[in-house]
Amino acid sequence: MSAKGRAAEGYVPDPNGFFQTAPQVTRAILPHLGIVPNMRILEPSCGKGAIGRVLREEYGVSIVIVGVEINKQRAAQARKAMVRIDGAKFPVFDQVICSDFYELAPGEGAMEDWKGLPFHRICTNPNFSIWLPFAEHCFKFGEHTTLLLPFNSMASKKRAPWWREHPAHMRVLSKRPSFAISVKCIASTNEGRKLGLARCEFQELMALDSKIPKSCPHCNERIITTSSDASEYAWATWQPEVTRGLWDVIDTPDPT
Repeated sequence: MSAKGRAAEGYVPDPNGFFQTAPQVTRAILPHLGIVPNMRILEPSCGKGAIGRVLREEYGVSIVIVGVEINKQRAAQARKAMVRIDGAKFPVFDQVICSDFYELAPGEGAMEDWKGLPFHRICTNPNFSIWLPFAEHCFKFGEHTTLLLPFNSMASKKRAPWWREHPAHMRVLSKRPSFAISVKCIASTNEGRKLGLARCEFQELMALDSKIPKSCPHCNERIITTSSDASEYAWATWQPEVTRGLWDVIDTPDPT
């Protein structure tokens, strides 16, 4: 999320770094994941199931999707998440594990069901403040990891040796993603002042799937919504075939 978005009145940072991924952001990377039937997919920061939902809608029940979520409430929502395919409802996830991902080990404890069965794809939108150790932990669960990262994650003298040791294919989104909706009272804007409205300070960032109020809860004037665009983002893929750093641009589909 942009610095402007973080500074918005009413913005409260999530302690676990939760920012929902818009469906079109996930759809942008699907052609490059190489997913085929019978694959096992690990979503190690699954939230309420936004990425998993797109995967299930695209590939149906031909794949297995396992989610991991540290937050109990969101993990419960992910377990209940359903999609409709050809008129029938199916769970988004085959399994949701409520745990700190760092406390999990391949084939052990809560991951015992997958002992001897490495995941064919690991794909998620991680907490950006800890993405590097998060990526390293993902590498333990399979040979193909894809993470959504801010493009400037590559720009650091300190991280340069790590990138040389772990080259990735960076696929930059053609449109900046939004991770929240900016909700304002018209009376908080220049337009409101031109209309002679009494000043109102209501402004709030809301999750992408939130129910947006039709009128301001403070003064009952009209609500204005805009997307809170982040900086440039890229899907970074690590796999054995990538032996040197690569990057290109991929198209972000329009929202549906």
